Amino acid sequence: MTTTTPTIRRFLQTLHPIAGFGPAELDELAHKTEIESLHPGRRLFLRGHRDPWTFYLLDGKLLLEWSDGRSETVSGGEPAACRPLNDAQPRTATATAVGRVQFIRFDTTLLDVLSRAVGPDSYALEEIGADADEPRQRLFYAIFRDYLADALTLPHLPDVALRVREAVQQPECDAAEVARLIQADPVLAARMVQVANSPLYGVQTPIYSCKAAVMFLGLNTTRDLVVTYTLHELFRTDSALLRQRMHALWQHSVLVGAVSYVLAGMTPGLDKDRALLAGLLHDIGALPVIDYAARVPELGADGALLDEAIRALRAQVGAMVLRQWKFGGEMVNVALEAEDWQRDPVQQAEYGDAVVIAQQLLAADADPERLVAIAQLPAWRKLARGRLDGELVGEVLREARTDVADVLQLLG
Repeated sequence: MTTTTPTIRRFLQTLHPIAGFGPAELDELAHKTEIESLHPGRRLFLRGHRDPWTFYLLDGKLLLEWSDGRSETVSGGEPAACRPLNDAQPRTATATAVGRVQFIRFDTTLLDVLSRAVGPDSYALEEIGADADEPRQRLFYAIFRDYLADALTLPHLPDVALRVREAVQQPECDAAEVARLIQADPVLAARMVQVANSPLYGVQTPIYSCKAAVMFLGLNTTRDLVVTYTLHELFRTDSALLRQRMHALWQHSVLVGAVSYVLAGMTPGLDKDRALLAGLLHDIGALPVIDYAARVPELGADGALLDEAIRALRAQVGAMVLRQWKFGGEMVNVALEAEDWQRDPVQQAEYGDAVVIAQQLLAADADPERLVAIAQLPAWRKLARGRLDGELVGEVLREARTDVADVLQLLG
């Protein structure tokens, strides 16, 4: 299926209620729309599950199944596909791909914003003021409109990380070339030698050069670690008002990354360093929103409203950032589904599962009674060969503490 903006725009004009949007809103929405794929047997959403998305089917077939035994197959192009798929919250049906499926998703709040834009209550950022009616609501909608208008500043992947990622994608790339790129940043080069010699990797003979570190770690692990160690510089702001919030976001991301690392180490099929990176990136979509708040004092000064804006925009903005950085669907899905506590698209563990449980375990550290509820999550049963259960929970967490401490030390 062609994925050009004009083609997507024509498709959007067939959808309810999007067909009623004005030309400007359709253009903005088409520009932000990404077509996603679902492999056969994967679930798009689960019965009884709440999520922030409105889904539309473009191509392929989805099987919808209700608790009373009813089922329905929806095919792309038919009238039923022009309406949101089972738009009840919580979901009243489970949707499973029958063959390969293409779909699009929108944040439901975003569609509400655009609906208001074509109604009598539409407004723009410059209309916000002390005398405005419902100023908090208007400010909230304004950030959505600026997101659609590309007025949010997206963070750029640090140059050395970008160069290393691009180099590793080339078939002829070798350790010497990657080491040369890393050595353009002496601090990063020293960090790579440090991590190669850390207890996390169990090296037998000390490593003294960046090239030797790259050879020992491997190109893919080196690629992920370079991104990991250059991310911290993105979590900065010139706003004194928001500096503490940005610091707290980095600390949270580091902890989620560290616990994800440990969980991946217990789970066949998951790479620990990839899981660490997934944890660090899961909230990357919050950065442009905080940056925006630094330029709009009303938003920066209203912590509750900023939290609401971050919750509403984080997933889609995060996916947009990671696509711009040329990360694959695996990491994009981590950003989209990091707080989808009931996510269960496939039976085997994915990095999104590690990130979900890492966040829950960190929350349970202050409230141990939450472990009972966490143990009911689908992701819990997939990790650590199913060992995260019953009496073994405490043992597993105790074993994890040393590794978490080592990861935190490396991340600074």
